Amino acid sequence: MSTEIELKLSLAPDDCTHLLQLPLLESLSTHAETHELYTIYYDTPQLDLKHQRIALRLRRINGHWLQSIKGKGEISSGLHQQHEWEAEVNSEKPDYSKITDPDLIKLFSKINLRQQMRAVFVTEFTRHMRLLQLKDGNKIEFCLDQGTVTANHSSTPICEIELELKSGNTNTLFQFALTLQSVLPFPLKLENINKSERGYALYTKTLQA
Repeated sequence: MSTEIELKLSLAPDDCTHLLQLPLLESLSTHAETHELYTIYYDTPQLDLKHQRIALRLRRINGHWLQSIKGKGEISSGLHQQHEWEAEVNSEKPDYSKITDPDLIKLFSKINLRQQMRAVFVTEFTRHMRLLQLKDGNKIEFCLDQGTVTANHSSTPICEIELELKSGNTNTLFQFALTLQSVLPFPLKLENINKSERGYALYTKTLQA
């Protein structure tokens, strides 16, 4: 298990090109990658996982599948702190044998829960990632995600920045966000809604339509 600490910021799609060409990012980057990410989120029709603040997803990265379970964290002022368990799997279907946390093993050992698990929504987005080495020696992973979340043939856009803490403390993320905002001619907004919450909101809305 690891604890993921991210600061999420939202911006307008038209501003993404300017952001990616920002000299500040270029000067601090030690590594850069771009990926096309396809992610399937699983739950029961009654959304049992959501009600327990757990997200189960299968993500395709470079032809491989990565299973992630995120759970019971905190979100405040754009700062997202969550426990995360990851394992490589062989397909887009959940592999419960890869779960190692005792509480999660107990949860997913329920046969009725397993039988009801199904894909409830998917996300498809392009991720522009840069590993940033700050002047104080701390490290941040900068990601710009652009794409969509889709549930029951309805979609909503994704356009957000994720600043993931690699070394330092949470103030490192907020300070860099302020620095980033100071050199941009457009606003960045703290984002308290993550991709899974956005997907669940869309999925619930499609059921009510």
